[in-house]
This record gives sequence, structure tokens and C-alpha cells, in this order.
Amino acid sequence: MAHGRHPWMRWAQACMAAAVVASLSACGWHLQGRGEYAPQLESIYVDIPDRTSDLARQLASSLEVSGIKLVNRPEEATATLQIRRDSSDRRVESVSANNRPQEYKVIYTAVYRVVAGDEVLLSEQRVVRSRTYSWDELK
Repeated sequence: MAHGRHPWMRWAQACMAAAVVASLSACGWHLQGRGEYAPQLESIYVDIPDRTSDLARQLASSLEVSGIKLVNRPEEATATLQIRRDSSDRRVESVSANNRPQEYKVIYTAVYRVVAGDEVLLSEQRVVRSRTYSWDELK
């Protein structure tokens, strides 16, 4: 999947990063400020297929701002955030009288989990974000 080519992809990936980071509260992590979090989340390795993608960069930024130390190698981490799948899709939502698309719905999905060694800290989660965009082929 090509990352960051369209503004809707950046929006969807930003929403996805926020949702993933927010879900870490189930592991004892807090979204606002640098509150206390589970010792297993002291340092995190983000295991993602494309480490240069917008999603990878946004996740790294969100985690660092929240006081989570990111490491470059899994053996240095106390936990691993595994992005098991991320994908996008687009479908026509409405068409004109001439049967031309007028609106598209963009859907971005990520599946992830958090592990510390053999222990699963956060079981597999699926996050879906969607947005509808108007389309005018003349613009």
C-alpha cells in the first residue's frame, strides 16, 4: 500500500495513530500528559511492515510526546507494538445522473497488539476509520 499519497491517507493514518496510542491505556498507559504507565511500557519497539510510512512516523511521534521511549531494536524494548496489518480502501458512495462518482468513502483499517516477551499486554485490536469525500472531476 502506498502511504501518504493523498490527504485522506494522512488524515486516516493520523486518526489511526491516535486510536492505537489511546488504546494503550488498557495496558496502564495514559493518553494525556506523562502519567504513570505499566512498567512493561517503559520502552517500546514498533513492529510495522513499513517503518518509513506516515503511520509509523505518527505513531512514533505520538508515543514520544506521551513520554514513551521508542527503541530501534526489539531486544532493547520492554514491549512491542505489533502493527499486524494496515490497509486502505475506497468505494463510491454516490453517483451523478450521468453515472459518474460524486462521493467516495475512504476506509483505513489497522490491526495491532502489544506484547512483552511471551505475554500479551493488549490482545489483537482492530481499528477502522472512514471518511466521505466529495469528488468533482472538473476540479
